[in-house]
Amino acid sequence: MDIHVLPPTVESIRLTKCSLRYALHTRALPRAMKDCFVSSNMLHGSVGLRTLPEHLVHLDLSINRLVGPVDLTELPRSMKTLSLYHNRIRQSVILFGQLPPNLIYVEFHVFRKTNQIGELRGTSTESVETLGKLFWGISLEHIHLE
Repeated sequence: MDIHVLPPTVESIRLTKCSLRYALHTRALPRAMKDCFVSSNMLHGSVGLRTLPEHLVHLDLSINRLVGPVDLTELPRSMKTLSLYHNRIRQSVILFGQLPPNLIYVEFHVFRKTNQIGELRGTSTESVETLGKLFWGISLEHIHLE
């Protein structure tokens, strides 16, 4: 099943543990997509978060083979959850901008030899403590506001 060839009207997919093996191109996701759960596969390539569908609410890319760069500066305003843990992201600095108003979490969980992220740096009206509750797996001393 190639998620890049789904009709543009598809709003939800759940393809977990389906042995998907190809490069992920988020710009090719259906434009009506709201919920995309494709964890525990073998998706590879970059995590293109600047080209996500405008109305995306939940995106779970965890437990794949995705790499950076990760850019959190232009997440869809509708986004509530983003799971990126247990991938192969190696990045010294991840940038973020004004986050979606209803964002519940961005899940990185840096452990073992999976994601290796140095720090998050960006602009926000939220405090570092509040951001620490949103960015799961990143300690407060690694979150910096400009």
